Amino acid sequence: MRNSWDTAVVAPHQGLEYWHVACAQAFLPLEAENRADGPFSGTIELQATPRLALSRVRSAQSVIRRTRSGIAGRHDGSFFANLLLSGNGTVRQFGRTGSVGRGGILLVDTDEPFELDFADEVDLLCVTLSAETFRRYLPQPGPLAASAIRPQGAGRLAAAYIAALGHDLDDLGNIDDLAADQIASLLARASTEAFGTAVTAEPSARLLCRIEQFIAADIANPGLGAKRICAALGIARSTLFAALARERKTLSGCIGDQRLRHCRAELSDPRQSHLTIREIAARWGFRDPTSFSRCFRRATGLTPQDYRTGTRR
Repeated sequence: MRNSWDTAVVAPHQGLEYWHVACAQAFLPLEAENRADGPFSGTIELQATPRLALSRVRSAQSVIRRTRSGIAGRHDGSFFANLLLSGNGTVRQFGRTGSVGRGGILLVDTDEPFELDFADEVDLLCVTLSAETFRRYLPQPGPLAASAIRPQGAGRLAAAYIAALGHDLDDLGNIDDLAADQIASLLARASTEAFGTAVTAEPSARLLCRIEQFIAADIANPGLGAKRICAALGIARSTLFAALARERKTLSGCIGDQRLRHCRAELSDPRQSHLTIREIAARWGFRDPTSFSRCFRRATGLTPQDYRTGTRR
């Protein structure tokens, strides 16, 4: 998919408002502050493929923010790697601040608040990587080791790779699967190199065990979800989903599988024959009977009623 946005299509005083819309359409909901002396101006050229998105962004001086309200509005766990072709940039995320110039990369986790400060006019290439692609190359769950990556070591190789892709956006679709994995691998290594050592984090196996134990204990709660789990365990959303992704698991899958297992057990138990199918589903967190029936049939190939009847013959 190829698309582009240019503030030149609107009146000068509408440039910043247009940029908000353009950023939301090209990336995710972001807030922009104009730091230029005059009206804001900028362009975005986007090439998106199933595995990778690459954007060429040119803009006036600005501050770009990802806020809690923006994250609540739309989030997908993706990461932005911004290679500066010109200008200087500063990134603030996870309580840390880092700056780079031309050839440096500003790497951010879009599921957590961040701020990108461009004190000069900027020309950059933004690579969007899915959490599934990027997280598998990180040494452990948790925040990025470093968000400001200078052009040295793996950072220099990552910058060269991204710059090469930017020379011809139309060719991206032919190599997006290979490019996504190679860029993710280089960026993960560069982030760790830039920090010096990996950030101390809870071992992924132990964290996954805690997540699964909490899900099992709270499985009957219809409100069980990422927000509740993160609050109870004191972890970020990105940490939760990264721990699950390492084992090729999803949160909805973990919760749904456990709920269905309990429902199957009660449907086949003669001692629970006094309960209706709706009551059993509700006991294990399914609010909507139609949704429950659909999930049950997808998992077992049978309707709940057929399953109940068949197990009692």
